[in-house]
Amino acid sequence: MQRRVQIVVRLGVLGLAAAVSGCGDNIYDPFTSLVRVSGHSPFDPGCIGTQRGMNFAGVEVEPSVAVDPTNPAHLVGVWQQDRWSNGGSNGIGAAASFGGGATWKPSTLRFGRCGGGSAASGTDYDRATDPWVTIAADGTVFLVALVFDSTSPRNAMLASRSTDGGVTWSDPAVLRADSDPDVFNDKDTITADATDPGRVYAVWDRLTGQSQPTRPIGTGPTWFARTTAGVWEPARPIFDPGVDAQTIGNVIGVLPDGTLINAFDLITMVSSTAPVTMLAVIRSPDRGLTWSAPVVIAPMRGVGIQDPNNHVFIRSGLDLPEIAVDRTRPPTR
Repeated sequence: MQRRVQIVVRLGVLGLAAAVSGCGDNIYDPFTSLVRVSGHSPFDPGCIGTQRGMNFAGVEVEPSVAVDPTNPAHLVGVWQQDRWSNGGSNGIGAAASFGGGATWKPSTLRFGRCGGGSAASGTDYDRATDPWVTIAADGTVFLVALVFDSTSPRNAMLASRSTDGGVTWSDPAVLRADSDPDVFNDKDTITADATDPGRVYAVWDRLTGQSQPTRPIGTGPTWFARTTAGVWEPARPIFDPGVDAQTIGNVIGVLPDGTLINAFDLITMVSSTAPVTMLAVIRSPDRGLTWSAPVVIAPMRGVGIQDPNNHVFIRSGLDLPEIAVDRTRPPTR
């Protein structure tokens, strides 16, 4: 039996955590003001043909939400739509709110075949995952996601934009595409530069040695792409930790002076039974042209999350970093 999961947003998004922690005997019920964002799946059953794995139609996972820096009542959320048991989803769902989360207008994106991707545009992939959304200083919305095939090694990073607040979306731009079975692009994020509406930054890790994961030959450098005057430049690596090492969870913060901070997990001894994970950052003083050597902040020592009933480990984003910039303080904070 499939469980149906709906994405919901509480009015006053930032107050959700505090409200939930204060429930129990509190007469205030935080869930009375939940608003449904997603609805029925927009994708036809079997839209990508016969696949291995179980598809959970109508299920949404991995949501990302952005707030318009020019209008706090404008929000855009994105998510994986119709998740597969063995990875990825049928496509990317999205919704925009222009009333602080009270009402939402859904939309879909051409990230994969179910969403209308085509061979001519290089977007006809089986599945999509890892959606991330950001809103630029002029209100333009940008989204990045990973797409891949379940029956071939093809995979790519795609980015789309919306100039009407998230109601309609452009055909995706291909930031990077690979078909080598040894290579896989993974775990992308996207960040708009609040100091310059023409600049948006995308980062991810690009893994090699995927056909022989137990041998110490793989790499996982950080790849980076940016827009200049709204046009995507060619993607390129900005940090390579070397053989038998990788990055993951790359995410950029933009300081008020335009300096970029990229935080990520730095993993060494990847092929061993005891890999070492550290939280690290690199900096760019020139909006991504050049980057510093990594600075390690702290070891990552998560013990994992288990189902309390059967003690099976649960896949989660436990070790993935987040980054926030305090714009009320000096530009170095």
